[in-house]
Amino acid sequence: MAKQGRRPQPKKVLDMRGSWRGKTALPRVEDVGVTGAVTTVPDPPGWFTEAMRVYWAQVGAALADAGMLSSMTGMLLTRYCVALTRWEYVQVWLSANGNDHGTIVSESGYVYAHPYVTLAKNLGTELLRLEQELGITPASARSLGIPIPKETNDASQAVDAKARFFRKA
Repeated sequence: MAKQGRRPQPKKVLDMRGSWRGKTALPRVEDVGVTGAVTTVPDPPGWFTEAMRVYWAQVGAALADAGMLSSMTGMLLTRYCVALTRWEYVQVWLSANGNDHGTIVSESGYVYAHPYVTLAKNLGTELLRLEQELGITPASARSLGIPIPKETNDASQAVDAKARFFRKA
């Protein structure tokens, strides 16, 4: 279910603007943190396949580093790993069978979508929802207060990147 209304401004932004809402706002995740956060990734469920275990370790480590892994996120992480493995299988199957365009023509000439294309679309939608809940997408990470690392290695690259926006007099 989608959230209603505008996204809330971070408390730091409200404080910098001098807004009274910065002083009276309720505590948010970035101020309080996740209750019961764990720093190590627990063992995956026993019925997981090897591919699911790989995703469990990768995503679990990222969530633990961000401080978002807790006992409450275990079931979400399980569903995410299962859906991601199934989505990957469907995408590989579609590519291997040359059905990237995703249509089938019946004997009567009717064109319809391949069932795997529909499955890939539904799994993609489910993955996006789970990613938003887990804070994997940049927008959801920002709303949950997870710091997003910058990927610039050199300070001169950042300056050069901004130079294209500013005209030299």
